[in-house]
Amino acid sequence: MLERIATSEAPQGCAVTHVLGFLREELPLHLEDEEQDLFPLLRRRCDPSDEIGKAIDRLASDHRRCDVETPSIVAALARLEPGGEGLSPDERERVVAFVGHARSHLIFENAIILPFARLRLSENDLHTLTLRMRQRRGLSRPTETIHAG
Repeated sequence: MLERIATSEAPQGCAVTHVLGFLREELPLHLEDEEQDLFPLLRRRCDPSDEIGKAIDRLASDHRRCDVETPSIVAALARLEPGGEGLSPDERERVVAFVGHARSHLIFENAIILPFARLRLSENDLHTLTLRMRQRRGLSRPTETIHAG
């Protein structure tokens, strides 16, 4: 969605609003979920031969880069909201680069971190992660499971 916004001459306002909400609200929570809970837990649960520390260090470095780049991306997108101006060529380039980096990060995370989490984390670990993520978002009650019929 962010890539479409960056390459469109007239991005849809609802898409811009949605992406801004994610970048301002959900992304910081997601990064905190990983840094405060998932990464330390994986470091404790993985075997030394897993070399998970190297993977986590790479992702933590990506997070620092994201912390630096996100404010300028948000500022550029905020100007697209109704009545605002468009992205400059430089901003378009930065947003596309941001998307490329995020895509690479997600591929690495999905290919390396999540399989180790599935392999090494216990049910109790997953329950604790869920509780911490819910607390971070101000959600105190467990959600009901919806069963597909």
